[in-house]
Amino acid sequence: MGSESCKSCHETAYELWENSHHDQAMKIADSTSILANFNNTTFTHNNVKSTFYKKEGDFYVNTTDENGVYTDYKIIYTFGFTPLQQYIVQFPNGEYNCLLTAWDSVKNKWFHLLPDLDIKHDEWINWSGGSQRWNTMCADCHSTNLHKNYDIKTQVYNTTYSEINVGCEACHGPSSNHNSFYENQKDNPDASLLPPKMYMGKTVPPKELVNKCARCHSRRSQLTRFFDYKGAYNDHYYQSL
Repeated sequence: MGSESCKSCHETAYELWENSHHDQAMKIADSTSILANFNNTTFTHNNVKSTFYKKEGDFYVNTTDENGVYTDYKIIYTFGFTPLQQYIVQFPNGEYNCLLTAWDSVKNKWFHLLPDLDIKHDEWINWSGGSQRWNTMCADCHSTNLHKNYDIKTQVYNTTYSEINVGCEACHGPSSNHNSFYENQKDNPDASLLPPKMYMGKTVPPKELVNKCARCHSRRSQLTRFFDYKGAYNDHYYQSL
């Protein structure tokens, strides 16, 4: 239904959510969402020079690809906002990757996320490799109703989400039945009717609540194609203790 559909009944909660870490988890890159200095600034790490600049209203980085060749990439999305913000570029196969050069939004400067490692261009842990692939490593927790949609035959991603960031339904679950119930109650109030149960509602016991939050706030690997708001934590994720 989208977070806007919750606002009319949950105005205070919506105001607390707006501009929070959940709201800012991911944004379309533009002059409002980008915090970093893209005024032809440079950052060098292990002899790799990254240049951040603007062109025709868009934001770009010139840095080395998986072959060590300097390439221009358009910044598509921002990732987080404090204490750091990462930047995401798109590859031709529908894959999106996060740069390892990030913006320290507290000290207002560029820095490298893995400064002590000498990373080769073609390594998995490099920014253009699998370790920084948004589709598989980041997206499940930073967007709402995320489906990776990877085609193993063509090796192409068609990743989708209902909301780009962590909206109300990312935690509370799909709310169409919840909304319909209260819309109907406005016109035909019936105190005998019980509202449909939400995935994360007021009556969730503390231990179960922690397990629901742990879906994103834990070190884990995903076991299922997508999270369907059914079953328990261990049905969908393998936890790293």
